[in-house]
Amino acid sequence: MTVPLPPNAPTNTTLNAISADGPNDVWAVGTFLDSANGQFEPFSIHFNGTAWAVGPTPIGLQLNAIKANSPTDVWAVGSQGVAGSMFPVTLIEHFNGTAWSVVPSPSPGKSATLNGITTSNAANNVWAVGSFTPAGSINPQTLTLNWNGTAWSVVASPNPTSFDALNSVATSPGAAIVWAVGATGQSGSFNPLILQNG
Repeated sequence: MTVPLPPNAPTNTTLNAISADGPNDVWAVGTFLDSANGQFEPFSIHFNGTAWAVGPTPIGLQLNAIKANSPTDVWAVGSQGVAGSMFPVTLIEHFNGTAWSVVPSPSPGKSATLNGITTSNAANNVWAVGSFTPAGSINPQTLTLNWNGTAWSVVASPNPTSFDALNSVATSPGAAIVWAVGATGQSGSFNPLILQNG
């Protein structure tokens, strides 16, 4: 299947995540190296049931996960840079059927990134997961955020060891139970990590 590319993206283009709310509404997001400025940029493509097309351009640095709820309700998460800092912060974007916009999100610690997103039992109950590195530490900890229809907030999550991170999150349609998976342990000796919201 032919996949269209954004302008100025001849090489170094990847897709990181895909989500569909129906056979005629499929979204994928990724990152490309912009040949015009030499910087990595995010991009989105959309499938309308017949063909893929480059979608409206998201903002930020990298998008790692996407959740399409309807043609006018699509969420994407990842990370973005901050001027004057070498550490990334969380990035959450929403597509309203016309354009992507950045939704303010908590970004604890000295660096943070989001790797997964899912909608629970209502459009005003969305979960995002990833990891953050506390100030004064070099080891990440789990990060879980919840959208209540108005704002994103941090929800406390377990950290079994000194190195814990979440990579993906999922739930059954209409269910209140949310599952997240990742890794725990230490460099060179990681173990699977599974969390369930309580």
